[in-house]
Amino acid sequence: MKAASTGEEGLALVEKTRPDLVLLDLILPKVDGFTVLARLKHNPRTSNVPIVVLTHLGMPETVDRAIRLGASAYLVKADVTPSHIVSVVRRTLGIT
Repeated sequence: MKAASTGEEGLALVEKTRPDLVLLDLILPKVDGFTVLARLKHNPRTSNVPIVVLTHLGMPETVDRAIRLGASAYLVKADVTPSHIVSVVRRTLGIT
């Protein structure tokens, strides 16, 4: 597993490594998570990579926007446990 600390780094890392799944925060320096999500979903090389948003932002319009942009799931950090995150990741990847 690799991590990026900015949206810019994240875009480059996903393009380079083509991971099985991306956990994406929306609050990122340089390039925000919405932009990262949109760019990944519009890039033919990365459009099939599932993206699970994991963020502090829980407003309905924020959730709706992320889902419209192509997020596979949306989790609010304050509302989930690590085991729930693992469960969502496993379900997203089709692992039982």
